[in-house]
Amino acid sequence: MKKNNFIQSRTIIITVLMIVFSFNIAYSQTGLNFDFAYGSVGNYTYWKGGQATNLSSSSTITFSPWVLFNDPATCTWTYYGSTDNCFVINSDQNAYDPIAAGTNIKKIPTGYTRSTRINCPVAGGNSNMLTYDLFVNDTNCLLTFNYAMVLESPGHQGYQNPFFKIEVQRLNTAGQELGLIDPCATFEVIGQTPAPTGWGTFSGGIWQNWRQISMNLTSYQSENVRIKVTIAGCEPTGHFSYGYFVGRVGPSTLTVNACGNGDTVATITAPSGFQQYDWYANPADLPEYQLNTIAIGTPLFTSTATATIPANNQFNIRNSVYAANGSKYFVKVTSPSSSSSVPGCVAYMKATAQTIKPSTAFADTADCQLRAVFTNQTTFPIEEEDAIKEYKWNFGDGDSVYYASDDTNTNANISPTHQYLIPGTYTVTLKAIYNGCEKEISQDITIPATPSFTLKDTMICMGTQTSISIQSPAMADAVYSWNNPNEPTPGLGNIYTATFNQRTQIVVTATTPSSACTYNDTVIVDVQQFPDITLQGDTMLCLGEQSNITAIDATGNTQAMQWSYSDPGTPPQFNPNQPTTTNPILIFTPTQNTTVWLIAQTSQGCMSSKSISISITDPKAWASKYKVCPGDEVTLYGGQAVNYSWSSNPVDATLTTNISTNPVTAHPEETTTYTMKGYGASGCFAERTVTITVIPLPLAEISYSPDYVDTDNPVLSLKDVSQYGVTSHWDLSDGTTSDARSFSHRFNDVSGQYVEVRLTTFNEVNCTDTASVQVPIELFSVWVPSGFTPDGDGSNDRFFFHSLNNLSNVKFEIYNRWGTKIFSFEKENLDCSTVNMNNLGWDGTYEGKEVPIGTYVWRLSYKRTGNERIYDKNGTISIIR
Repeated sequence: MKKNNFIQSRTIIITVLMIVFSFNIAYSQTGLNFDFAYGSVGNYTYWKGGQATNLSSSSTITFSPWVLFNDPATCTWTYYGSTDNCFVINSDQNAYDPIAAGTNIKKIPTGYTRSTRINCPVAGGNSNMLTYDLFVNDTNCLLTFNYAMVLESPGHQGYQNPFFKIEVQRLNTAGQELGLIDPCATFEVIGQTPAPTGWGTFSGGIWQNWRQISMNLTSYQSENVRIKVTIAGCEPTGHFSYGYFVGRVGPSTLTVNACGNGDTVATITAPSGFQQYDWYANPADLPEYQLNTIAIGTPLFTSTATATIPANNQFNIRNSVYAANGSKYFVKVTSPSSSSSVPGCVAYMKATAQTIKPSTAFADTADCQLRAVFTNQTTFPIEEEDAIKEYKWNFGDGDSVYYASDDTNTNANISPTHQYLIPGTYTVTLKAIYNGCEKEISQDITIPATPSFTLKDTMICMGTQTSISIQSPAMADAVYSWNNPNEPTPGLGNIYTATFNQRTQIVVTATTPSSACTYNDTVIVDVQQFPDITLQGDTMLCLGEQSNITAIDATGNTQAMQWSYSDPGTPPQFNPNQPTTTNPILIFTPTQNTTVWLIAQTSQGCMSSKSISISITDPKAWASKYKVCPGDEVTLYGGQAVNYSWSSNPVDATLTTNISTNPVTAHPEETTTYTMKGYGASGCFAERTVTITVIPLPLAEISYSPDYVDTDNPVLSLKDVSQYGVTSHWDLSDGTTSDARSFSHRFNDVSGQYVEVRLTTFNEVNCTDTASVQVPIELFSVWVPSGFTPDGDGSNDRFFFHSLNNLSNVKFEIYNRWGTKIFSFEKENLDCSTVNMNNLGWDGTYEGKEVPIGTYVWRLSYKRTGNERIYDKNGTISIIR
């Protein structure tokens, strides 16, 4: 369905055209599921459900906290051991409500294929809520919903009885309800007797058969509204309520095509189901939001529903009504209300009555050859897709043609050209038809008498002046105008003289004082071109070989030729001292590079020349590149010869050795000299050589130091030591890149186990090799305890530093408070990860005796492997006995 543009207002636009034809609004349901029509059996897509218990007082509606369901179909309720679904999709259009005896409520109302049941018929006390949030736009601003209800009447107070309530709420951007969109947008009934007006009764309750509500949401375009249906069992949880609900949304636009016949101009059909229809004229074509200002006085037509008869939703516009009020109308529609305290919703719908009768018109022109060209100027009030347009032409001489828009073979008959046999005045009729609605017009056309003459085409040589004469003039007083497209002004007279450099078509027009008509004819002056000569023959010869040259004229007009070894000039001329010939072949033996000319002449004396150069073979050889990696492709070229062959030293098996005019390819694995033989036309040859140097592939190799990444000084020195490598590219695992041959890099992140270094090395012709290494990250630490207990218990009996690393030049000394060295340990290399450090330390004695309790000074110095730095630490140690 095509999208329509709407004026933002509370009214609904209906466009109606002039025909006795009824057409209901087509509601768009695609993608909205307001009618539960998704899938083969329907579903609750876009709907949300809720379940609660009625806790209301007599005057206030209150529920327990709602349990919400994104898919209402998953909601169930158990009552006295019986479990039922809270919401059920109905798809049987012939099914009736099974509970309330005698109600005759169909589960699905007329005009729908689905509906939903809300609440459980036997689940007393259960309350359910069904909501739909609708984003309003011009395709869904007309909201229509239908409901039917069954409520038990237990005689409780107010809202403690079963009840239902339907509301249309406006929402803010957060989805919060802001209140009713209109005071009429609420529908509510409590299960109590006597039953409200329009409701029926059954044993123990009241019921409402299907009721339709329509309202206009135009004022809320680009906003969200919520349709909320709440059905509650009684507060003491012993009595039920349930109901059925379905709706539709769509644009508020109606289009009807009409032609206007009889006493009825058009029949406008508004949407059905309203309580009352009031039709008025709208001569000023006021917008929807102003229609309430003129909905006064006696309507042109009104209809109100009764308890048994629905309101008439059709308005027949008679000729007298149309003559008095024109084409603009509107209808005020009022929806039924569920309560006398709540007004019925009112909407205003615009309507336009308009003819689709064509506006038939055409123009015509006649020439001096008894031809008439008709230009169709018909227009149509509307342009509907798939509409059938027809044209019926009658030319007044017994001939007619027909066009139909659904037959492309008749397209030429939209604006036809007609050939009359004799001069005269003819009445031409055009009947235009649009979907069966037609209008016909007639007008006269005069075909005048025509002067005539003949012309004789001619052929001349390019650049020659010629004169053309009028042949066999039919009227003695005719005046002739010659229109040469290559000249700015036309020539006048019986004879036209001009010089032509190209083929020219001249239009000659004859006019006479005795006739308003003119006569046109054309004469063609065909210009003969200069000979288009092509010379063919051997152009590369060995010294002493014979040359054969053949001349070909593409025009075929050459009648005489002359061969020359000197330039004949421009324009070319025959040498009067040399003979001419008709033989297109020249045979001679050149002794050097020679140019030969051929001069050709046509029957009109047009002359041109062509030359060809004969070369003595001196071949050239070259290559696409002269330095490559092993196996790389090289293209070998030969020039200035007819054919070429190649050989190689050492032998290259990839080389093609056949004789050819094309370049050849080779893939040398080592430095190779290629020899080319360049052949002349007779097969003689001369040799030329090309040497291709093969550069070895690089062998990538990385040198780095130290052997690990020191967390204290995470600097790594890198160097490309690749054989045959001349340039480098480095990629480090921390994202660093470099093109240096060698460099040092500090790693900022040393939290892993290793860093990765990748090298791409290039030889001098950019062939590559890659290598990568993973350099371990070494976490270094040396720890010295602050005390020890040399009591011989096997625990903490010796004082020594602790580490897991490799150390060199280790020196560990302990002094008493008078500066006497009482312990010393020295070792050139110490792998702390493989020795028991507790067996190496000071045992708390000096010269075989236990030292007294107190504080002693220690000093430790060492180096790390691969690092020249000397680490020097000192501190104190306390002896505890």
